[in-house]
Order: sequence, then structure tokens, then C-alpha cells
Amino acid sequence: MTRTLKYQIIKDWLVDQAADPASRKAMPSIRQIRKHFGVSLAPVTRALQELEQEGIIERRQGASTVASNRNRTINKPAEDGTTAGTIVAVIPDYPAEVYWRICHAMEHQSRMVNHELQIYKFDHTLDMQDALRFASSQKRIHGMVLISGASALDMTQLQQLADVSFPVTLCDHLFEYDHLPDNVTILTPDARLTGELAVKTLYEMGHRRIAYCRNEPKTDQGDQKLAATLKTARQLGIALDKRAVFSTAIKSWSSSMEAAIDLTRQAIPLIQELGITAMSYQSTPGAFAASQVFYEAGIKVGKDISVISGGDYEFARYASPSLTVLASDYVQMAILKGVPYWKMVFKHVLPNALLPAINVVALTIAWLLGGVVVTEVVFNYPGLGRLVIESISNRDLPVVQALAIILASIYVIINLIADLLTLMLNPRLKSLQIKK
Repeated sequence: MTRTLKYQIIKDWLVDQAADPASRKAMPSIRQIRKHFGVSLAPVTRALQELEQEGIIERRQGASTVASNRNRTINKPAEDGTTAGTIVAVIPDYPAEVYWRICHAMEHQSRMVNHELQIYKFDHTLDMQDALRFASSQKRIHGMVLISGASALDMTQLQQLADVSFPVTLCDHLFEYDHLPDNVTILTPDARLTGELAVKTLYEMGHRRIAYCRNEPKTDQGDQKLAATLKTARQLGIALDKRAVFSTAIKSWSSSMEAAIDLTRQAIPLIQELGITAMSYQSTPGAFAASQVFYEAGIKVGKDISVISGGDYEFARYASPSLTVLASDYVQMAILKGVPYWKMVFKHVLPNALLPAINVVALTIAWLLGGVVVTEVVFNYPGLGRLVIESISNRDLPVVQALAIILASIYVIINLIADLLTLMLNPRLKSLQIKK
């Protein structure tokens, strides 16, 4: 077993961050990175320098670090033939953040593996034959990524996929099939786990009467999430009345936000009648949009009713941001479990709050060591700094060398102590190991 270098851990993490569309605007700052990993400045700087040299990020003077966004034409193949191959992405031309994020991630990863990315967009109905014809026309085609949206593939379309010579990945696919061609792979979210975690989270928050809003088109994944929600609610003794499962016929290209608004508005009287204290929505945009309906009905979200959903949407991060360490999830969990206040502060809050302070103190002491020379000379105070100046004036080289070693040793020891304390307070760094 060998321990992964600190800067390499940070570098790998930053590469993942660069794949996030939000990285086009800003990536984590140096202060945020140091706080996240509880490390000194040196490994962070080295990781950023290497990523900048590799063209993954750009550090702008006087501004934040961003993911590299050099001017390029995505759908224009390289004329010099320098790329290793071509990947075709077939996606719906639908205004959904999830599609934009997937496209951004594919563009980023394609550049990382030196591949061209060709994007094929379709409206409403997918013409599989035309999409495959487009993919087959590309030189050195290495594969196709297909996002079919909320529409299942029929037997004819599956056979068309089986007839091509390159691999096909169904990304973010919401349906399952009894028989799948050998060259086709499905990547799908774990709907069962999402439903289970949503109910358990509400249970831990003290909710015992919940409702479910199906604001998306009917899919296999949606059925699995609903089934897991009902099953987990029964196991935990939570009241989830059949009347509290709100659903309606939604077409694949309809707005899930409008569907959530209509369903929630119709359900308000029943929610009040059943004493519902929490609503679980099938998708995050629906949960976000429904908050306005609760507001109009005089129901305060967060006080009178809780709203939960699953999905990675940037706008959801700004709904209720955490402002302090005391607002973090692990602190809320400790409170819910009945942990005494003093124990929560010293065992949960203090170690996390000390991580950035330790590194700041270490850097401050190092700065004081560098400034001690000026301070002692200006104020005529006897000490190591003044001795350094006198030894230089007298050309006493052995003393100068000895003092340089002493000061450097103090600096190294202080940083070593800071790193050891960081390891003690941040167990994540202990567990990040790789095999030879």
C-alpha cells in the first residue's frame, strides 16, 4: 500500500470539478480547496499549476479560476487528423438543465481523451435511422451516446442499434428492456435508492405524514421510485395515503414544472385535510416550482411543510444555502439524534472549524519568522533576527548558516505539526490510499 500524494488527490478532485458546467463561471478558490481538504498552500498551488499547464483550467489575474474554455467549434472535425476518433451524442433539443450538464461533461471528457464530439439533436420524435446514418458517416467513429428523454425505444429501434458496428450507450435512460443488444449499454440513475433516501430523510426530520407528486411522464424509473417510496414508508411506519399520491397523464415533451404546479394546486385541500407535513416530488424542477403554490396558499415551505426531491440542478443550491458550520447536515443529524449541545460543538463542529484555522496559524507563524529580522533591527531588540544582521555585517558565515538552518527547521516543524493535526481532525485524508 502506498499513500497518494496530497497534491494528486487535490488535482484529481479539481479535474472532476472542471467537468461541472458551473466551472465555466468559477471553480473553487484556493481558500475553499484548502478548507475542503485541510491542507497547506503548497499542494494546492502545485495542483493548480499542473492543471493550468495541461490546459484544463485557466487562472485569471485578479479573478477566479475557471475551467478552460478555449474557442473551438464542437461540430467541426479536426482537419489535421490529430484526434483519436469521434464520439456522436444524440440528445433531445429540449430546454432541460440535465441535458446541458451531460453535454458539457461529454465535451470535457472528449477533450481529455483526445476525441471529437459530434452532437445530433432531435425534436419530439427520434428518427433512429437518420441518427445512426449520421453517426456512421463520421470518420473513425468510436461510439454513440444516446439520450432518448422520457420516451422508450421500441423493438425496431433496438434492432437498428444492434445492426451497427460501434458501441452505443443509453445515457440517463429511464426504461428497462428484457433483451438488449450486445453492443448497447444502459447508464441509469438508481431510482429505488432515490425514493428510499427521500423517505428516510423525511423520517429523520420528524415527518410522519407525507405525500408524493408524480410530476414527470410515466417511466420504468418513475415506477421504481414510487414503489420504493411506498415500501420504505410502510417499513418506517409513515402514513402515505393512496390519495396522497398525486399523478396525472404527462406527455414526454410537457413541462414537469407546470405539471407540478397544477398537481400541487389541485392537492392543496387534501394536503390540509390529511395533515401532510412533507411532499416528495419526482423531479427537482417540480419541487422548486411548487413552492410558489404553497406560498400562495399560505403554507410556509420549511415551517408548515417540507419539500424534497432528487436530481443535480444548480438552481436548487440557492434555495436554502448553508451560511455557517452549525447549519451543516452532520450537525443537524446530531441534533436530531439528541446529542448534547456541548458534545456536538466539541466533537462535530470544532474539529471542522479548526481545519482552516490550523493552516492559517502555521502560515502566520512562518510569516512572523520572516519578519522578525526587520522587527528586531527597527526596535533594537536582541534576538535571532538581529543576530542574523550582525553576523552578515561581520561576515560570520558559520553563524549565518546555523541561523538559516534553525529558522528553516522551525518553519518545517511548524508545517509538519499543522499537517499532522490536519490528519487527526480530517479522517478523509487518512483513507485516501491506492494500491501499487
